[in-house]
Amino acid sequence: MAHEPPPHLLPPSLLPPSILSLFTSPPPADGAAAAAGTSAARNPLTAAIDLLYGVADAALAGATDALPLTRAAAFLSPLSPRDPFLATIATAHAVLVAACVASRRSLPAQVGLLLYAGAAVAAAPAANAWGATHWARFAATNYFDEPGAFVCVVGCGVPLAVAAVAVGRLVVAAGGETVRAAARQRARKRE
Repeated sequence: MAHEPPPHLLPPSLLPPSILSLFTSPPPADGAAAAAGTSAARNPLTAAIDLLYGVADAALAGATDALPLTRAAAFLSPLSPRDPFLATIATAHAVLVAACVASRRSLPAQVGLLLYAGAAVAAAPAANAWGATHWARFAATNYFDEPGAFVCVVGCGVPLAVAAVAVGRLVVAAGGETVRAAARQRARKRE
């Protein structure tokens, strides 16, 4: 009589081969199990634990692609610090941050940085489309994917951070000016 494997709750492709063999290989004869000693693979409790571990391993193996760290590693893997294109972007970002720090007391310069950051973000889709077509001219790797993840993260991340600092600085300056205007108005009323 042929041994029929029980129906699986999970598709066989999700189960590791060692777990699948528990269900597909014929059970040992009574004398063979006694002669070999109690096999850990044939012990029902051990088989159930192995099955749970196998299902957990299969579920986690399928879920690693969805984990944020795995996605970040996949995104960062093609980035090479020796790529002149990336070095140029890093230098431009360093200059932008230095300009933000140097102009922290100049409101017109902060407004200019805010406008620059807005223009950089607004130009990102067009830059991504152009980069996807002409990447071989200036980069070692094609960083320009359809949704524009590279341009959003690498190209717009620092300008957006600088814009947030500029907006914060402008809000603080506006608050300070409002306090000074209220103090001047109170002083006029006393006179």
